[in-house]
Amino acid sequence: MKSAELRIGNLVAINGRGVDCIYQVTSIDQDTIDAKCINRCDPFKEVYNEPLGNVRPIELNDKLNTQLGFTWSNHVDGYRRDYIELTLFMDLMPIDDGQGYAVHWDYNWLCSTSYAHIVQNIYYALTGQELTILT
Repeated sequence: MKSAELRIGNLVAINGRGVDCIYQVTSIDQDTIDAKCINRCDPFKEVYNEPLGNVRPIELNDKLNTQLGFTWSNHVDGYRRDYIELTLFMDLMPIDDGQGYAVHWDYNWLCSTSYAHIVQNIYYALTGQELTILT
């Protein structure tokens, strides 16, 4: 990944740290990031300093969408997260070929992506609020 793609708070994976481990970026340098394990999959160390070459995006899936506060909506045939209930919302609608999600804000198409950090960055840009895993 490139440092320009990331913001503090983004969710990422780190090569060699376990397939289910989710890390949250806590600082970004030109060639490295600091990231903390947020789903307790790594009991040995809380914060890692990793070269960007070891960092990879996390793909969106049903479980992660729910953890990010989206709920399935039959109305849009996808996931929805209200920003202002029934007024402003973000939708993640599965693309038919299984290659990610169409991202909509208040019924307006924004982009297509497979990655959590892209959705986080869009949500932050539109709301000024972080999109993080709900506990």
